Amino acid sequence: VPLSDDALNYLSTVVESWVEIKHKSSFINDRTFWKCMLFLGNCNLTESLVNNTLQRICDLYDFIVHPNIIIDFISNADEQGLLSEENLKLMIQFLDNELEFLSKNKSQTVIHQNLVLEILWYLSKHKKTYKKISYITRMINKATKLLCVLMYPYLDKKIQDKIYTEYHSYTFEHDFHEFEFYCALVETKIIKPDANAETGFIDSYNKALIEKSSNKGILISNELNAENKFIYKALDLYLKDLIIDKERVREVILAKGIPAAAWFMDWKEFDYNRFEVNWLEICSNKFIADLCKHNIIKGKIKHKIEDAYVAGKINKKIVDIYFNYFAK
Repeated sequence: VPLSDDALNYLSTVVESWVEIKHKSSFINDRTFWKCMLFLGNCNLTESLVNNTLQRICDLYDFIVHPNIIIDFISNADEQGLLSEENLKLMIQFLDNELEFLSKNKSQTVIHQNLVLEILWYLSKHKKTYKKISYITRMINKATKLLCVLMYPYLDKKIQDKIYTEYHSYTFEHDFHEFEFYCALVETKIIKPDANAETGFIDSYNKALIEKSSNKGILISNELNAENKFIYKALDLYLKDLIIDKERVREVILAKGIPAAAWFMDWKEFDYNRFEVNWLEICSNKFIADLCKHNIIKGKIKHKIEDAYVAGKINKKIVDIYFNYFAK
């Protein structure tokens, strides 16, 4: 959204001077600031406006309601080359506030996780690592262990050593609900792939499926989500060549009946007459880029997308993927 200088000055004034209006009803909130933030994630910016906004964000305590708005704003500022040294320091200050909050409110970790990791990623993009060991030390426990490990690649070497020492010899309960933590440890190379752990997790998963089938008619959404997460994380490790018993893991994944799974695991030999273009929506950019290095496969997918376009069975995301990877 192109904004004039007057419009940007107006937004800057609101951001700097806004004071939340307190309503008697808990159902009514003053969202003026966050409406401004929606613009700031999608318009032209200035370095001073980015600086003022980051300062205000550091002072707020209800940002958890709008993490994606903050991420969009930081992404927009980065795309415009406005994350100066001073603005990066403010992002670190905001991260300090976040981690201090989480060290005292560990049950909130899942809700905050994406925001923390996105900020760390942007800091690492600008050659910054996080160095405040005191907050991380307080977070190394059962409730926040996953976030600590997911943060591992973006942390100072001293903090990495502490996390490594804590979890390098971690003993798993082999409950498939813990599989995501195992995956994080393997992907960050804190531990190596472990055949016994894989067996334990798969046995736990299969046992849960048997128990669910014996309770027909009872739908537990949390369990369904956990099962799906287990399958997708197993598929992710499989694609990264971080699975030891590949045959058994492959059988478990295919048994779930996810249409794209067979393609993911065997995309070089796949029958592309069965390919569905919407499968590309769940692919990482790296995975698509690797596909496109194989000209024959690239050509087959390209024709599939073009046929879907002619048939009117295509969305904007697939169109974007087409022009970014397959039209070249």
